[in-house]
This record gives sequence, C-alpha cells and structure tokens, in this order.
Amino acid sequence: MKFEDKFRQRCKGIIENIKKSPYTWGLSTVILLVAIPLVFWICYFIGDCGFILIKTSLTIDGFWDFYGSFLAFLGTVALGALALWQNHKFKIENDKAQSKLEQVNDKVLNLDIKKDKERLFEIYFKYLDQTQNIFNPEYVLGHPKECKDALSIFLTLKSCHIEILGIKRRLMFLDSQNSDNSFFQYIEEKSSEISKIAMLDKKEEITKELFQFWTNNSEEYNKKSLTFMIQIRKSIFNIK
Repeated sequence: MKFEDKFRQRCKGIIENIKKSPYTWGLSTVILLVAIPLVFWICYFIGDCGFILIKTSLTIDGFWDFYGSFLAFLGTVALGALALWQNHKFKIENDKAQSKLEQVNDKVLNLDIKKDKERLFEIYFKYLDQTQNIFNPEYVLGHPKECKDALSIFLTLKSCHIEILGIKRRLMFLDSQNSDNSFFQYIEEKSSEISKIAMLDKKEEITKELFQFWTNNSEEYNKKSLTFMIQIRKSIFNIK
C-alpha cells in the first residue's frame, strides 16, 4: 500500500474518532494549548531560580512571540479547514436538494405526460363515437315520427362524415405514430359506401339499402373498432 493511501486512511480514522467524541478531542486540544506555554514558563521560572534545565539563548519574550505566531498560524489553518468543510457540506446539501428537485420535476413531467396521453385517448374515443353514428339506424333515419326525407338522410350522413374527418385530422397531427392504422381507411370506405346509398332517388330504396348495409357491416365494425381501441391503448400507454 502506498504512503498516500496509508496517510489518507489514517486521516479518515482520526476524523471518524473526532466525530465520535468531539467534546473529548476539543477538551484535549484546549488542555494541550494551555499546557505547552505553561510547561515552558515553568522551565524558565526554574532557570531564574538558578536551576537551568535547558541551556538556550531563547528568551521568554522570544518564546511568547513564537508561540503567538504559531497560534495565529493554527487559527488560519483551522479557519481554512472550516471553510473547506462548510463548502463540502454545502455541496452535499445542494446535491441532495437538486436531486429532490429533479425527482419532483420528473414526477410533474410524468404527470403532465400521463394527462396528455389520457386527453389523446379521449379524442380517439370521440372519433370512435362519431364513427358509430353511421352504423346507428336511429341516428341516420331519425325517430320514426320524424319521417326524414332522402335529402335529410344524406345531409345527416354528410355532416357525420365531416365530423369524422375533422377528428381524424386532429389525431394525425397529435399521434402520427398511429396515423397508418387500417381502421381509418376502413371507416373512409364505409362512409363513402353509405353516402352513395343515401344518394339514391327513392327513400324506400334508400331505407332498404341502408338496413342491408347495417346487416352486412355492423358485426364487422364492432370487431374492428374493439381491435382498434386496444391497439391505440397499447400504443399510447406503452402496454405490452
């Protein structure tokens, strides 16, 4: 193991011990800072009394100047270390806050996307409801008491076809992924077919052909429309 790694592990161990017993380390540091000058002062005091323990040219004033400078140095280092620690702690807190904010934004974004998908699915339901009208005798012919003439029947189907095309155009812009679904072409073919029936001369002939149309196509429409909505639902909501 390299010296740098050993030194780093040793520093981590010391830091962990300080975190576990901060008051003990603080008290020990204070005692040490007080004890050092006190020991030197005692040594100089004993020397003044004639018992020289250490022969040195350093005076007591020189020692106090040195010690004061040393304490100032320690204070500067401590303040620098404190500033670095605070910056590191601030970065950690900021990263946590940023992460939480991103999670909230993701939830809001996912919620908005979900709402947009639900709105799109509702438009598909409107499209399906409108296509059902051309297979609904009461919608096309009206109530028996109304006695619609041939022109009214044609105009009803024409209006229905226009509504279908309008909703289809919206879906083409909003959901191009499903624009090539065969159900759209199927509805266009059946709309054209029933419109041609409505253009016949006599109402009796129109009514007869309409009922024949519904008999031949209603069951097929129900199956195709169900399959269509299942496909659309899977596509929009990513359901496998």
